[in-house]
Amino acid sequence: MRRKLSVILTSSLLVLSMFTTGTAFASPFSSVVSENETKVSPGVTWKSTVYEGEGDIEKVHMLDVNLDDPNTTLEVGIPNPFDSLEIVTEQAKQNSLEGHHVVGAVNAGFFDPKTRLPISLFIKDNQIYNFGLYELDANSPTNASVAFGIDKDGSAQIDQFEHTIRIESDDVDVTTNRINETRNEGELVVFTKPYKRSWANEWGTEFILSDVTPSMDEIEAGEPVTGTVSKLTRVGEYPGSEVPEDGFIISAHGQEWAEKLAALDNGDEVTITFDFNRTWEDAEYVLGTGPLLVDEGKVSISMNQATSFAKSLHPRTAIAVDKSGDRVFVVTVDGRQPGYSDGSSLIDLAEYLIEQGAYRAINLDGGGSTAIAVRELGQFLPSLQNSPSDGSQRSVSTTLLAVSNTNTGQAKTMKLSKEEGKVFVGTKVPIDVTYALDQYLNPVTVKTEDVEWDSNNDAIGEMEGNTFVANAAGQTTVSANFEDSLGQIAVTVVDKFKELQIAPNSLKIGTEQSTTFKATPLTDDGSPIIFDESLIKWATKGNIGTITDGGTFTAAEQPAEGEIVVTVGAMEVTVPVEVGADPEVVEEFETLDNWTESSARSVTELSLSGVPSPVYEGSKSLRLKYDFTTDEQGIKASYAVANQKVQIPGKPVELGLWVYGDGNKHWLRGKLIDGVGNEHTIDFTEEAGLDWKGWNYVRASIPNDLPLPLSIKRIYVAETLPEKQDKGVLYFDKLQAVYNTDHEEPRFKDMTSEHWAFGAVLSLTNDNIITGFPDATFRPQDNLTRAQAAIMIARELQLPLADRPNPGFEDIDNSHYAYEAVAAVADEGIIQGMSAEQFAPDKPLTRAQMAAILKRAYKLEGTDGKAFKDVQATHWASKDIKTLSANNITSGYPDGTYGPEKATTRAEFASFLTRVIK
Repeated sequence: MRRKLSVILTSSLLVLSMFTTGTAFASPFSSVVSENETKVSPGVTWKSTVYEGEGDIEKVHMLDVNLDDPNTTLEVGIPNPFDSLEIVTEQAKQNSLEGHHVVGAVNAGFFDPKTRLPISLFIKDNQIYNFGLYELDANSPTNASVAFGIDKDGSAQIDQFEHTIRIESDDVDVTTNRINETRNEGELVVFTKPYKRSWANEWGTEFILSDVTPSMDEIEAGEPVTGTVSKLTRVGEYPGSEVPEDGFIISAHGQEWAEKLAALDNGDEVTITFDFNRTWEDAEYVLGTGPLLVDEGKVSISMNQATSFAKSLHPRTAIAVDKSGDRVFVVTVDGRQPGYSDGSSLIDLAEYLIEQGAYRAINLDGGGSTAIAVRELGQFLPSLQNSPSDGSQRSVSTTLLAVSNTNTGQAKTMKLSKEEGKVFVGTKVPIDVTYALDQYLNPVTVKTEDVEWDSNNDAIGEMEGNTFVANAAGQTTVSANFEDSLGQIAVTVVDKFKELQIAPNSLKIGTEQSTTFKATPLTDDGSPIIFDESLIKWATKGNIGTITDGGTFTAAEQPAEGEIVVTVGAMEVTVPVEVGADPEVVEEFETLDNWTESSARSVTELSLSGVPSPVYEGSKSLRLKYDFTTDEQGIKASYAVANQKVQIPGKPVELGLWVYGDGNKHWLRGKLIDGVGNEHTIDFTEEAGLDWKGWNYVRASIPNDLPLPLSIKRIYVAETLPEKQDKGVLYFDKLQAVYNTDHEEPRFKDMTSEHWAFGAVLSLTNDNIITGFPDATFRPQDNLTRAQAAIMIARELQLPLADRPNPGFEDIDNSHYAYEAVAAVADEGIIQGMSAEQFAPDKPLTRAQMAAILKRAYKLEGTDGKAFKDVQATHWASKDIKTLSANNITSGYPDGTYGPEKATTRAEFASFLTRVIK
């Protein structure tokens, strides 16, 4: 009786083409910056390494699995149901049980995000879960029929997979090795789900098998499957059918096959048997993926290396085996995160794997799917260790799980910990059990009351339960006994300190805002001291606010400057404080030296822009060009990444940024780093909120409880919806820290709130009717041109611009910036030309023309308005002007005139238009 073999069959049967470079190479990842290695179970070691080379950084994780260890297995995880997706850590959690401890997990093979099924072959316990698709060329990573798996002897294998399909009935017995790929001349192909159709032509003979038993989700490798012919077509009958859910299509080309299959007819019972090459016979599982990276210790990449997928730096996941098949190691490389990790090309990855001992190696799914989880010492479940390029884990189809098949025993080792630093005399410090481990490095639950505590020098310090009480200067060792384990930790007691460090050491803060200071005494060598905080005396100097005994400062209601005074014994330290501080610019974007672009499933270009391009302040702005139209599926984002984090002084309530928008309605966000290194996402707009054109000031609120000091690492534009993933350009300028929530940033540099038309201009700007000029001015006293009036009217009325008839004006063609708006308002009869041939787009709009336009655009009625001294009854716009007066839109000038021939200023038109709307 064969063991079941779970297989996801999704590989190409193309001839395996290798692109070999040989073995002579320099180390692809250069200097080691940091390296940590931990044995997480007797058979599994986790290593984390940071490499830095010529401009590149690689953060690499490796799970090294010894299959020769009797309690160690490398298993494949699949979600339930099979056609669903789940993140790596969740799959690891679901497979972790007592006696079956998942100590490491990584994402495995490629999958189709639409069907949520693996793209290539997978066999598990002899059951064929999915036959896969093979319409792939040499540019695809899964073009070759290669796989990783564990064979029937428990050894790891990386090899080609080949399958033989035998088709039998009472009168037919034929074989083929073609499945789910284009049927070429003289070939017989079997089509299964998720393949959609056979797409055969009139030269084909085709049979649809339905009612297959066992069912499609119970098919076993090497075991016969029986179905009934429910439909057939012969040569000349134009076959080509959808693949049934409960069966197969047998499709053959040419007369020779037609004769071999002539005996098959509707209702006939047909048996199909799927067999695999000897390497995978009775294997525990087979995971089709690719490309192959290493063969017999040499670089051997089974795809076109000229593709962007192969040669560009991307996040990667790969698995390798040594020659014996007993050692297998999985490697992940983070990427697309400048300053943290750039990623790897396929050839560099292959060379690195050889350097680590690979005899054969194969690529797994990478990019945003790359994720590795490890059960750290003392943890009960694996936790994410790498930094996925999406910012969070992507749900995936299959995972590889390193498992320790051991039951938890008694504690054998124990680790103790305490707050970092030396202990000041008279201070009480808790000693904690960080973890206790059994002989297999499984965590053991420890109750503090079950631990025996002791100090080897009670004169220096003694134990009260798990609390150390410092008595005199000197050093002692604290011991803890639990079951068969002993933990120890050294404790140093001091009776004086050299320096008192206060954090933050200066403060800008908004009125009525709060923050907490921390005082840290330091020894001669700069190391911290643990001491009783009741010894600290906190006070304020000046009318800046109040501070508690615990160091929590609350700012006054009014702006003020002063100091926090901190006293411990004879030592006094002062901290300057500014309450109600004005905003402080933290980045002017006058240079590109500190900024780099990064992309998530997009193309990003970062550059400096200078006048006459949009610049709000100074001489430059940061230009971010994004392209979300790439083929890769998922959330897309383009980043401006600070190589050195931009420091933010004090405790602001928000960050403000000037953004020149493109109106594409995306999402503008940022990444903030707090004082202990944690990342926080902040929103400059809501999702779809980047909806304006021209300059606009945006605000991102900062959570109140973040540890100081703060810094910003990224500013980025993102889009979650596939139908909105387009391309565009944004400009950034004047990033500033704001300390008061009531701060008002002027919308235009040349208009303050005192200007008589400020409210009207602000209202139209908020509605994206007015955008101003690229230099962030509105120019209220400039004359409004007829073209500008057409644009503002078209925007306010939300007139459709597409497919308007050409208005026939000789002085404005379809390349003019206002052509679409002019065509729309002309088509609607709102703005007429100066003549049939001339629109005069650059001429000022007169006040008489303005009256006529507004009356027509908004269908205003009434003629009982006041008479103006300079508007005769015979004037062509007399009725239009009276209608504006009757609707309280104009009252003219103080001298009783209207000024019909005067040019309309931009401020006047904004004011008139706002009155009409309201």
